[in-house]
This record gives sequence, C-alpha cells and structure tokens, in this order.
Amino acid sequence: MSLDRLAPADLAQIIGRMSSGRFDGLSSLTEFLHQHSEGNPFYATEYLRWLIEAGAVEIDSHRRIQALRDDTLEEDALPSGVRALIQARFGSLREEAREIVELASVVGRGFGPALLGRAAGRDEDEAYDLIEPLLEAGLVVETEPETYYFSHDKLRQVLYEDLVSRRRRKLHLRVARVLEEDGGEPSELAHHYLRARKWEKALEYLTLAAQTAEHAYAWESALQDYTRASEVARELQGFEEKRLDLLASRERMLEHMDRLQERRDTIEEMFALATRLGDRRRIADAHTRRIGVLRALSEPEGAASAAQAAISIYQELEDRAGEAKVHRELGYVLWTNRDHAGALEANFRALRLHRELGDRRGEAGDGGNIAQVYRSLRDYDQALRWAKEAADIDRELGDKLSETFKMNITATIHQERGDPEAALSLHLRALSSVTELQAKNLQIAERMNCGRLYLRLGNTRAALEHFRAAGRLGREMGFGRDEGYALVNVGVTLEQMGDTEGAEKAYTMSVGLLEAAHEESGSAEVLFGAAEALTLCGRLLGHLGRTAEAFDAFERAADVYRALDDVERLRTVLLEEGGLLWKMEDMEGSASRYAKALDLAREQEDLSHEASALASLSVVYRDLGRLQESLHCGRRAVELSRELGDYQAEAFVLTSMADSYRELGHLKNALSCLKRSSRLRQQTGDARGEIGALRDLAKVYEGLDDEDGARTAREEAARKEEALQGMAPISHIRGRS
Repeated sequence: MSLDRLAPADLAQIIGRMSSGRFDGLSSLTEFLHQHSEGNPFYATEYLRWLIEAGAVEIDSHRRIQALRDDTLEEDALPSGVRALIQARFGSLREEAREIVELASVVGRGFGPALLGRAAGRDEDEAYDLIEPLLEAGLVVETEPETYYFSHDKLRQVLYEDLVSRRRRKLHLRVARVLEEDGGEPSELAHHYLRARKWEKALEYLTLAAQTAEHAYAWESALQDYTRASEVARELQGFEEKRLDLLASRERMLEHMDRLQERRDTIEEMFALATRLGDRRRIADAHTRRIGVLRALSEPEGAASAAQAAISIYQELEDRAGEAKVHRELGYVLWTNRDHAGALEANFRALRLHRELGDRRGEAGDGGNIAQVYRSLRDYDQALRWAKEAADIDRELGDKLSETFKMNITATIHQERGDPEAALSLHLRALSSVTELQAKNLQIAERMNCGRLYLRLGNTRAALEHFRAAGRLGREMGFGRDEGYALVNVGVTLEQMGDTEGAEKAYTMSVGLLEAAHEESGSAEVLFGAAEALTLCGRLLGHLGRTAEAFDAFERAADVYRALDDVERLRTVLLEEGGLLWKMEDMEGSASRYAKALDLAREQEDLSHEASALASLSVVYRDLGRLQESLHCGRRAVELSRELGDYQAEAFVLTSMADSYRELGHLKNALSCLKRSSRLRQQTGDARGEIGALRDLAKVYEGLDDEDGARTAREEAARKEEALQGMAPISHIRGRS
C-alpha cells in the first residue's frame, strides 16, 4: 500500500485534532515531524510515538497532547520503529546490491552510478543494474538523468549508521580516491579523507578547501576549514610548522570577521607553539600580530610592548623586512591613538628600511600610511603629495587593489578640504576598480563611501541605491556587521526622503544585525553602531509622537554607552531622554536626566553640552515651580552661551528666565531678559522667535501698567507677523519662543 506524503498543513491539521485546547507548541511539533518524516505518514507516526515515549510530548488524561519540551526536538535520534522498518527493507538485498547501496550512503543523499561503479570496482552499467531494483522498490528516485537520491534521508542514515567503523572508513577511502582522480571539490575530498582517517590527505584538502573559500570571500567556511586543518595538524607528528601557518591563516580570517577575542586566543596559541619550538622568527611574528588585536581591544600599552619585543627579535635576527613590518603596525597603533608625531616616526622608519631593501610595494604602503597621518594633522598638501607618490608606485607595479586604497586616502583628503564632488569622483573610480577585481568586501566599503557623499550632496536617491547595494552584498557574504551598517544609512536616507515607516524598519533591522555581530565578535565598535542605530530610531519615534517606544530605544542606547564607558555619547542620549520626558510631562524624570548630563559635561569640561544641559534644566525647573533653581541654571547657561557665541541658545534661555521672573513677580527683570532675547533673535534671523518675545514683552508691560510700551510691542509683533504671511513657520525644539 502506498500513502501520499503529507504537506505541513495536513500534518498540522492532524496534530491539531490530537491536541488539547491549551497546547501552544503546534507549529514547533509540526515543523519537527515534517522535517524528519519528509511527509511520510508512517515515519511521522513513529516519530510522534517516540517523542511521547521519551517524555518530550506530554499527554493529558484524555490522551490528548498538552505540552512539548522544545529542547528534545534538537536531538537527531531515530525511533526504533522507523529503524526496524528500514533495516527490514534493505535486509533482503543481494550482497552486490548491498555494497552499492552502502557506498551510496557514504557518498551522501545524492549519487550517480558512474561514481558508485568505480568505487565498487564495477562498470557503470553493472552499477545501474544494481540500482534499478531500488528504484522499483521506491527506495531510490531519479531526479535528473544519471542522478539518484534516496527517497528519504532516513534510509541513508540507517544504512550509514549500521556500517561497522572499519568498513565505513574503507568505503570513504574508495570514494575519496575516485573523486581525487576526477579532480573533485577540495571540501568533498577533505570530508571523505577525514572519515577514512587518512589524516595527511585530509589536511591537504582541508587547506585547499579553506584557501578556495577565502579567495571567494566565504570567510566563515574558510575559518571552519582552517580551524579543522589546524586540529588535524596538531595530531600529526612533524607538522608543527604547517600548524603555525594554518593558525596564521585562521587569525587572518578572524581579523576580516572582526572576532577579536578568538583572534587574540589564536595569536596566543601561535605564540605558545613558536616558543615551544624555539622559533624566534615565529615568536616575533606572533608579537607583531598582537599589535593589531591589542589596538582593536583598546590596549595601546600592550600593543606598544608587543611592538618593542618584535623589533628586538628582528634586529637580533638582522631581519629588516620583519622590523619594517613591525614599525608599520606600530605606526598604525600610534595614529589611531592620535600620537601623530610617534606615528610619523614609526612610518618613516619603515619607509627607510623598505627603501634600503628595494621593496617598492612596502614603500608604497608606507607612503599611504604617512599620507593618512598628515591628513589627520590637516596638512593636506603633504598628505596629497605622499598619497600621489604611493599611488604612482602602485601603478608602476600594476597593483590595482593597492592603488584603490590610495584613491580612498586622496578622496578623504578632498572631502575634508570641502570638495565632496572631487571625493565622490575618486570613490566612483575606486568602486569600478574593486568591482572589476570582484572584491565584494571592498565593494561594500566603496558603496558606503559613495552613498555618504551622495547624501551630503543632496542626491538622496543615488545615496539610497548605494546603501542598499552595500546591504545586499553584506547579506550575500554573511557579513551581518556590514549589512547592519548599511541599513543604518538606509534609515537615515529614507528619513530624509520622508519615508518614516521605511526608516524605522531599517533602523530596527540594523540594531538586530549589529547586536548579533557584536555577540559573535565582541567588537566594541560594532556595539557602538547598534547604539547609534537605537539613538536614531529613538529620535525618529519621538518625532512621530511614539514617546514610550522612543524612550525605550534611548534607554537601550544609554545602557550600551555606560557599559562601554563612552561618556560623550551617553551625555547626548541623556539630553535626548530629558527632552522626551519633558514632552511626556514627566518633569522629575526630565530633570534627573538633564542633571546627569550636566555632571558628565562638567567632568569632561565640555562647555557646549554644559550650556545645553543648563538651558534645558532652566526650562524644566521653571515648569516644576523651582524658580530660583531655574534662574540659577539660566544665568550660567546665558554666560556659557555668550562665551561660545551661541546667540540663539542665549535668546532661548533668556525667554525661559523671563517666565520665571514673571512667576516671581520680578517684572523688570523679565522685561530686561525679553528685550535682549528679542534683539538676539532679530540678529540671528529668528523672526518667529522675535514675534513671540515681543508678545511676551507686551504682557510684561501690561503688568507694569505701561500701556504705551505694551501697545508698541504688540504693534511691532503684528507688523512682523504680517511680513511672515505666506512663509512656513519655524518650529522650536524646546520651550516657548
């Protein structure tokens, strides 16, 4: 009897009828049963029976399903009923057919008669004759000419698991040798040689598979293969040098993937092995690699110490190329820590060594690094000179990729000098080059560069196109970090285009991707990115009036900045929270946030943020009725705003102070504040704010019984209002204008 396979919906309906009304695991149970049974009704029944017997599915007193233990669904065991049925179906096969089908289970779910025949020492026709009865019995299906599959993967699983280990190894070896003769895929050959326990062959093909994946920018696959290869090499005698090479390759993959702690652990493993071997050059290499990872982990002193240790060894070995490499790494560390004098010294030392060695490629790299340092010093003429010299060498060597890096440096210089069009032109050229070179990871970076410049130039559609392309490339390559960064910029662009729904979705997706990338890599930089996306999302939600959601986003961002001890960004978020709580009429909460922001600003001696926090506190204390505190904060905010030349902020605070003075009955002080506020708003072109100040002046004059002054202020406000007719009103962020 043949039964049709069950679709997931059919299986869900059956399970639903067998379940109590309180059962909430229907989708998980259905998914598990369909995945393992592939819709075979008998297998589905046996799997359900097995789950009940194992206690994973609980039955109530009415024999209905009432609960499910999800953790059990991760197990890959086979119910005894299913195993017994499959064993019975294969038990009657002739010895020759049994050998063929066992070989097929070793190959995998899909196989061809030519491969099986050669592995069994038979020709293709003989192999087909042995497969044909399996087709008729429904154990095997033909999906396309000369390609066969087991009709259910459990058939292959039972056959494979029933093989004794020695025979299993023997069959894997037969398959591996046939595939090797045919020039098979390195990963497939590595798999069979590993199962055959032929370790040297497995090592050879694991290494080749890793290199193939690396060249295709499939870094996760490459990492897995390099890791497995290094584990195999550890078990082989005399392969210590090979293992060091594999660990170096693993470290390179981890660097690409920004997985810092794993990278650090790998370098320490390299150092320990090199020390055990007494290989001074390898020890120096491990020290050199430490420089970069310690810099990324914000340990500059450790990086500098590693650099000095490496230099000492290379000088002892008279290895000038190695010494130059260390100086270059050290120069980068010093540059990122803003020690520009030290960075120049280190890079010029590397340059001198490379020139002595006649290493033009090294010389070009040093020139690019020197250009970056001069750029940071804003010595743009020197920066352009060194970047051009380095690019000329790359062009002379025909090194398009390195030349592209120099284009990026030059583009950044033009951007900082205020010429975004020139910068964009260079980045578009660089994008064309890396696309031609099929370097997808670099295409992501160039797409992002072009997108930012288009956004700066006001071409939002072009910017969006580049950011979305960067996101697609990141997703294709499995780089959640890069996809996340791209989505942050997609959100910013969509927000500028007025698509708030799309912007919110992009921000939300970016947060998830960046948080997941941080969990994998431990990179503080990635976590900063997630917090920035949360901050942007919070601002957007606040503008949309979704204050509770906005506050939650700000709180999550603040937690990140506290954990990373990023005082500057925490201050900014606290100010955002203060403003949001003020809008929510939670004045005490608002005052608390602004006070914390004020403390942080004073600790960091940041006058601008101190002025902003004081100005905001002045408004909140006024609304709380704490008028003397409001005036105290306001007076200090006015002093700082005047010192900073921020006349708009000064005018805003003066208006708030006038309100407090009026509440206290100090009308002359209020009058003085409003007059100055009105003059400042006139100077800064804030017409709407000036009108508001004039109207407030009229009310104060009325309180002073000065009808002439009140009338003059009202008439002036009316004239200015008439002049604004037809113009869009200017909105103010906080307080009254």
